[in-house]
Amino acid sequence: MPTSPWPTRVGTLLLRDARADDIEPLLAVRNDPSVNRFMLRTHVDPETFRQEWLAVPGEGIPFCRTVTLCVSGGE
Repeated sequence: MPTSPWPTRVGTLLLRDARADDIEPLLAVRNDPSVNRFMLRTHVDPETFRQEWLAVPGEGIPFCRTVTLCVSGGE
């Protein structure tokens, strides 16, 4: 049975499954006007976004990964 490739480190970047504590930073970027002008939906309701994110079963959010720039080898 294949195992998950996550987390994976590539140089100073760490690619990992998204977690519940990623909600607020992702929401801030998602609703930033300089970012969302490139999206079909230019605003998401914060409470709905949180509820939908947390409603997904399992540890990680399917097909959702985060990238962390690691400094001094830490996350």
